Amino acid sequence: MKWEFFVRRRIVILFTNVICFGQDKKGMKKNLGLDFGYDHYRSIDQDVVYSQEEVNHVFMKVEQKFKEEGVNFFKYLLDKWGGYAKLVWGKVDEIRKKEFSSYSNKDLIKEFDDLVARYKLFSTSLNLPMAIEPIADREIKGRLEEFFKDMSIVDEYYSILIYPDKETAGTEEVINFYRIASKVKKGEVPLDLKNNKLRSLIRDHLNKYGWINTRGFYGDSWTEEEIFSRLKQIMEEDCEKKYLELRDNVKVNSKRTQEILNQMDADPDLRDLVEITKKFVAFRTDRMDLYNKSGYMVRNLFSEMAKRLNLDLSDFFSLTVDEVRQALLENKDFSSELNERRKGFGFIFYAGTTKVVTGNELEGYKKELREQQGELSENVKGTVAFKGNVRGRVKVVYDKRDLYKVKKGDVLVTSMTIPDYIGAMERAVAFVTDEGGILCHAAIVSREMKKPCIIGTKTATKVLKDNDFVEVDAIKGIVRKIK
Repeated sequence: MKWEFFVRRRIVILFTNVICFGQDKKGMKKNLGLDFGYDHYRSIDQDVVYSQEEVNHVFMKVEQKFKEEGVNFFKYLLDKWGGYAKLVWGKVDEIRKKEFSSYSNKDLIKEFDDLVARYKLFSTSLNLPMAIEPIADREIKGRLEEFFKDMSIVDEYYSILIYPDKETAGTEEVINFYRIASKVKKGEVPLDLKNNKLRSLIRDHLNKYGWINTRGFYGDSWTEEEIFSRLKQIMEEDCEKKYLELRDNVKVNSKRTQEILNQMDADPDLRDLVEITKKFVAFRTDRMDLYNKSGYMVRNLFSEMAKRLNLDLSDFFSLTVDEVRQALLENKDFSSELNERRKGFGFIFYAGTTKVVTGNELEGYKKELREQQGELSENVKGTVAFKGNVRGRVKVVYDKRDLYKVKKGDVLVTSMTIPDYIGAMERAVAFVTDEGGILCHAAIVSREMKKPCIIGTKTATKVLKDNDFVEVDAIKGIVRKIK
């Protein structure tokens, strides 16, 4: 089987197990009424790959559905996923209010199974948005090219037409952060963590957005000290100006969108496609936020199950869904498996079944993948999300544990950006990602921050190393090493 590389990232087994569940053909058929899906998924030595044949088939089928139904197909998907999201949040609201210490193991598993079943419905949204990106890109940009001819105008207007119609949680967090920073800069609040007024602002901020620092069920909220440190780092900026720009971005872009469409005398089909694309841009981030925020909010359930098994949360999240059930209901001991997984593991998903590989078996999968990928080119090329040309030192970030490495003026290189990277993105001079299309988080944030960004390189995190000095040519979409 030929594998399509998607992204390089550290994974959490339980989380990955949950989000893979509904994206297979059986799940797609049952929950979305579609006759296609992803039966094959692997994460080997942090490389996430899918069956190339299945990826191509899904993209082809989405194209076919668009030709047959137009934007109504995309509206149908968003409506279905919106309904499934409500089911997840309904269960999360139940769980977060409960105290589980008196529950039997059997009753704990009932709560867990109900949550997982709802996650399974929503997990049908995991990869389909990526198949929609090339359609939006072709249809919207194509119409712009026909009307305006000048590619600089096309690129500028395209960014406006696909800008989200609402703030994502990550954007809301940055807006509120700069609101606090603006108060400090204006002298309304002293830059002193011992000051009650500042601490109150920071605590309110953490209550609303602290969960953004978690990922894949794991991790902790930001601390007051971390938010305070971010504040100190941006005091040289015009925080009031930044706050107002970010606060008004959606409103300004909404107005500019209508002006552009009116200038083009756009027909209803184009207007509908622009509207639904904006929703998908926001949804692409929102769908992962749902997992991260809800996973953080039901930590009381996860913690109680981990406590019963004498595991810390890190080890608990290193079990599969079936292993959690076996451990709690059958008293099965997975300590030897967990010891091996701490050394490294691969996660295999096939048509609804899961397998975790370690040791020699893992090495065999790694060898197969290396042979298929061949030698990597030194050239890093991708799609320009925001234009510019800068130089800086590379800092490769695989997850939030690496964020401390990114200093002011560095080039952030990562598989994909997520909302909890915002602090590092503020410090970085440019972003380069393995994954991503026009709807991805890095593309949105680069336009908000007006920083050069190249997305979808596939190999940046493999070719580039910490402290490589590079030129990010976000005009041609190339990253060059400079000796």
